[in-house]
Amino acid sequence: MELTQKGLLLLGLPYNGKLYYEVEARVLTMGTECEVLESIEALNLNAETPSTKDQVLNDLAYMAKQIRVVGIPENEVTALYLLEHLATDDYTVLNSLIADLRKKRINAGESPNLAESENEPA
Repeated sequence: MELTQKGLLLLGLPYNGKLYYEVEARVLTMGTECEVLESIEALNLNAETPSTKDQVLNDLAYMAKQIRVVGIPENEVTALYLLEHLATDDYTVLNSLIADLRKKRINAGESPNLAESENEPA
């Protein structure tokens, strides 16, 4: 079972004077969920009445933990980095990769024999 979904950004992400296009989306685990929540807390976002920027940073905090950009150290790809460098078109590409990966993983759990076993007497 493939645990990542690979793709290419349209406009790329800059790092050290170069643009990087190759990305991998991965499933958000409980451990990475905890890391996301800690990174959101460190951003000191206004939870009561979040601004548009606060809402976007919240979303990007999750995205930063669900993607890997080949050639950029993982610790460099943060919500703030993505806010400053990720093009809207590439945001759409990454969301699509993450959604495709979820579909693949969910569909992999479907059992073709499930319907048959439900009809069998116990």
